[in-house]
Amino acid sequence: MVEGTALPEESQTVPVVFSREVVMFPHMEVTLSITEKRNTDAILRALRENHLVAFIPADYERAIEGIGTLSLVTRSGPVPDGMQVDLKGLWRVRVMNPRGLDTEQLVRIERVEEKKEEEAEGQGVMRRVQNQISEFSEILPDIPPEIISLLKNAKTPSELSDLCAMSPALSHEERLDLLKTLDPEERLRMVNRHLDRQLELLRTLAESKPIPECETCIDLADRAFDADPTARGEAIVEFLNHVVNNHTAELLGVLAERYGPTFMKKRSLR
Repeated sequence: MVEGTALPEESQTVPVVFSREVVMFPHMEVTLSITEKRNTDAILRALRENHLVAFIPADYERAIEGIGTLSLVTRSGPVPDGMQVDLKGLWRVRVMNPRGLDTEQLVRIERVEEKKEEEAEGQGVMRRVQNQISEFSEILPDIPPEIISLLKNAKTPSELSDLCAMSPALSHEERLDLLKTLDPEERLRMVNRHLDRQLELLRTLAESKPIPECETCIDLADRAFDADPTARGEAIVEFLNHVVNNHTAELLGVLAERYGPTFMKKRSLR
């Protein structure tokens, strides 16, 4: 905990930070650039008080109640047009304001008591998910070993599901569903189903030849280069459709290498 920060109570009032892109989870530690005034004001207020904020998806901002993550501000500093902060997710909270969550800077939070885990069934789901993680590390050897170790060392379905929820392959809606699901085993089963779909795709892609060795890619590229200007656009679209459908992982790797820093910068809070 930050020096001088008291452990949070079960129920209290804290500043609220709304995010349109990032879904915060317990166990999650992130660095974010915050530029929206109401969010920077909330962070500054938290820094003056106990360094705690209710970090909630902007999907709830016009509601009177929602699920978010109580988060600790561990570091902050100025950046152009805002501030950069390090946040650590503590636990799920129910966020409430009878006048609407976006009407005031402070909201009332209550720690969510997650459903108790059935040990035998929970351990079974954990084994299935950790086996999936092992297969991911074999298919995608570039995954940092510290991430694999973190996932493998998770002690409970709740911890493992929240760590897996940070996967970049999940959509905003999928993360939001995981945040709202209070049963840890059901949350981990949702992760299990998602990883199944991802692994099925990766197994198929792993059997495909890389773009420079793919005969279809070569034929379509030749056709695009040789086409006259009026037909070249259609030939290029056919080539790109093939690459997207049959070389997805390779294409994502190229995009991540070329545009990754720019994409990550734009994922900051607005």
